[in-house]
Amino acid sequence: MKFQTPTLIPYLTAGWPDEEGFLAAVRGVKKAGCELFEVGFPFSDPVADGPTVQKTSSQALARGVGLEESLTLTAKATSQTGLPAVVMTYANMVFFPGVEVFCRRIAEAGAQGLIVPDLPLEEAAELEKHCAAAGVELVQMCAPTTPPERARELGRHTRGFLYLVSVVGVTGARTELPTELEGLIQRVKAECQAPVCVGFGISTPAQAARVAGLADGVVVGSALLRHIESLDPGGIEAGVADFLGQMRQAMVTV
Repeated sequence: MKFQTPTLIPYLTAGWPDEEGFLAAVRGVKKAGCELFEVGFPFSDPVADGPTVQKTSSQALARGVGLEESLTLTAKATSQTGLPAVVMTYANMVFFPGVEVFCRRIAEAGAQGLIVPDLPLEEAAELEKHCAAAGVELVQMCAPTTPPERARELGRHTRGFLYLVSVVGVTGARTELPTELEGLIQRVKAECQAPVCVGFGISTPAQAARVAGLADGVVVGSALLRHIESLDPGGIEAGVADFLGQMRQAMVTV
């Protein structure tokens, strides 16, 4: 997974608001100049996700978007845009078809990375092996409460980048980021050789710029999904491109 720093990584839910809306959103990601995107595979018990992502996941599931549909849509999105995907899903969905099969199939769909927030590092050896064999980078997550020794261990194991959670809790746009965020990013970067990308709670260009001044990347999810929800179906591609374009502009002028 290669990207220029600081990079902007948009999060989208597979099959939401519907198939064409999802594909239009990915085209908007491309038009905004982003280098990759994170795609959440809908799951019935998304423990790391806040209300906005949970709602989009539930709506996609209600439309019949399961693993097969998520793989098909991801393949269409990566094929149409040439952008690589980072799949975000939960351990049950990874282990149900078999770890080797799952890794191979997401790679075939154009995924270069995988995030599994409910799989502890101690239980990830099999997944690490099959990700490596499939050419998929397994991204580890680090929280504000992670001790320095643990951060070092996560940094040694992560591939692609280390996903730093900016706040304790679930995903979701926030009006303010923690005052101690700069110190947190600096501490984690000191323990990790991999690029550090920060997510959870980033919702405005100013917040993205603040994070981009220290980190290697910014992940935006809930705020983008809420913006998509406000758009007419025919305006999703342009609306996403404009929303993300403003964030990228703020980040590169830091």
